[in-house]
Amino acid sequence: MQKKTKYFSYRYFLVSASRIRSLFPKSKTEVIEELKANLQMKVKISEKYKHRKYLLYFIEELTEDLFLLKLARKRDFNKYQEGDSDIETVEDTEYPFVYVIIDFKKQIILIQKKAAVFQNISTAQNILQALINATVDFGQYIFTIDEISHREMFWQLIDQSSKIYSMQLKLRAPNLFGNRYEANELLKEEQEISNAAEVNIELKNEQGNLLVKEERVGTYIDYIAAGGGSYRLKFMEAGEVKTKSSKDNIKTAYLAENINQLNIAKIKAELEKIDEMSGHDEE
Repeated sequence: MQKKTKYFSYRYFLVSASRIRSLFPKSKTEVIEELKANLQMKVKISEKYKHRKYLLYFIEELTEDLFLLKLARKRDFNKYQEGDSDIETVEDTEYPFVYVIIDFKKQIILIQKKAAVFQNISTAQNILQALINATVDFGQYIFTIDEISHREMFWQLIDQSSKIYSMQLKLRAPNLFGNRYEANELLKEEQEISNAAEVNIELKNEQGNLLVKEERVGTYIDYIAAGGGSYRLKFMEAGEVKTKSSKDNIKTAYLAENINQLNIAKIKAELEKIDEMSGHDEE
C-alpha cells in the first residue's frame, strides 16, 4: 500500500503595497510569469530569515502551472565519530526539507507537513513567503500566503461557545474571487479609496457578550476560509477561555510520500477538491 504524507493548503495573493505608481507598472500576470521564470532559472534561492539560513529549490515543472519545490532549513549538529584515543565530537551541517507544490492557475500552495523540519507549519508558511518575495522584484506588489480553512469550523466554535470576548478578521485586498463574495466588492471599494493592502476588523466585549451573526460577518468568513485572510476568536467553552484561529483548521491533502510516486492527476484532483470546498469559481 502506498504510503502518504500530509500537505497543508494555502492561497497566495499579490497585494498592492505602494501608493507610488511606476511609469511602466507590471501587471500581476507579468509578475507571476517572472516569478516562474526566476524559480526555474535560479534553481536555488538562499536567504536568511530571523538569523537562520533557508533554501528554496526548484525541482520540477509538473505542468505549465504546477511547480514542485523543496524548502530546506540549515541545521547545525554535533556528530560523534571514532578517534585515536576517544570518541571525537565533530560539528556538521545538514539541510532537512519539505516539499512545496504551487498551482499558479488556482493560486494554491501545498506545503508538506514534516515536524522534524518545521514543528509549526506556520513557520514554513512565513519562510516560504519571505523567500518568494526575495526571488523577484514584485514592484508595487507583495506576495502573501494565507491558509485555506474550513468555514464550518468557525461557526462550530461560535455555536459551542458560551461567551465570545473578541473576534479579529484580517482580509487581503481582492484580486482573485471576482463577484463570488460580497466581501470582495467591499474590499475592492475600500482599496480604491484608501489603497489598503488589507483590512482589519476587530470586535470586542470584555464581558463575553459579543454577538457574531452569520448575516453580518458570513461573507467575510467565507472570504477568509477561501484563503483571503485570517481570523482569530477568543471565547469560552465548557468553562474554559480559549483562543482559536484559521490556522487551527487548515484544509489538507494527502499525497504519495515517495516523490517518485507523485501522480499529477492525483495532485490536480486534491487541488480541485480544496478549491471547490473553498467556494471559488474560476473566471
